[in-house]
Amino acid sequence: MTMKNVLFILLLCQTLANAQQIVPFNSDRWKFATKDYSLVNYEGKEAVLLRKNSAVLEGVDFENGIIEYDMAFPQGRAFIGLLFRIADEKNYEEFYIRSHQSGNPDANQYTPVFGSNAAWQLYYGEGYGVPANYEFNKWMHFKLVISGQYMEVYIQDMETPKLFAELKRAPVRGNIGIQNSINESYFANITITPDDNVKLKGKPKPVQPMAAGTIEKWSVSNAFAEKDIVSITNLKDLSLKTQYKVYPTETTGTLNISATADLGEQTNTVLARLIIDSDREQLKKISFGFSDRVKVFVNNVALYTGEDNFLSRDYRFLGTIGYFDSIFLPLRKGRNEIHFAISENFGGWGIKAKLENMDGVKISY
Repeated sequence: MTMKNVLFILLLCQTLANAQQIVPFNSDRWKFATKDYSLVNYEGKEAVLLRKNSAVLEGVDFENGIIEYDMAFPQGRAFIGLLFRIADEKNYEEFYIRSHQSGNPDANQYTPVFGSNAAWQLYYGEGYGVPANYEFNKWMHFKLVISGQYMEVYIQDMETPKLFAELKRAPVRGNIGIQNSINESYFANITITPDDNVKLKGKPKPVQPMAAGTIEKWSVSNAFAEKDIVSITNLKDLSLKTQYKVYPTETTGTLNISATADLGEQTNTVLARLIIDSDREQLKKISFGFSDRVKVFVNNVALYTGEDNFLSRDYRFLGTIGYFDSIFLPLRKGRNEIHFAISENFGGWGIKAKLENMDGVKISY
């Protein structure tokens, strides 16, 4: 075989790899979670009507490239969108719209999903969602351009990206899917173009250094049921065998606990531990954020409990994580063990914390 033939074959393989894939919804490659869907013609397009349902397109093997699709939906409350890089039914990336929040800052959302737990309470605001105005009961065109650790989202205007997002899961090849959790929605013309050399128009912002005193690592226990700790005021009374593993936080100081443990009815709580060595007896202020509930133990004794559940503060509070709470740690001279028992319902399982200053203390795990 000549070098010319080899180059031709390589070029052909690359062209085929980057070829657009359009798979109609009547294909048996679409695997619907339930039978609550219909193949219809809506406003001139062959479409699928989802009613609180989801579907996965198997055999895609998509990591980088472009995904385009049309959606039509009513004005009512709904969470409608696309899943991609599906590693398995519990782990994938997701971009969805909140049709009832049209025009608001949270009109849409990028979120990673670990162990079936979407983390929108941990990832919100700039870089995760953007204001957008939707047209209801009419077709709207969306495009996702995905490259490595980043994604651009186009809505209607296919020349100017609406959102530039940093993806939180490690890039993997996987299937794509669609979902609608409430109400009805239509999908049509899903077009997949794999391309490992796809170019993004935007650029990530420089990583900001962590604030002084930010906790950069946590020792996290195996997960257990919240009921086992709810009445405990001294950790010595916790009759569970706990094993710890150290995990680094993200550059924002947030630890996504769902990346360390699968959320379940009997596994919705972990202990996140710090060891603080103090050169003297002192009170040390620590500010922290959590999702959804916390109980703080200092040297085994319960000192604080709090809730940041969805809607717990007011009718619009999403349960988002932030440095909303502070306490003063009564440190003794020498070694001090600080435990945050973090319990989760849904929407993001996380912890972040920072000490007011590092005067006279040293942190270990």
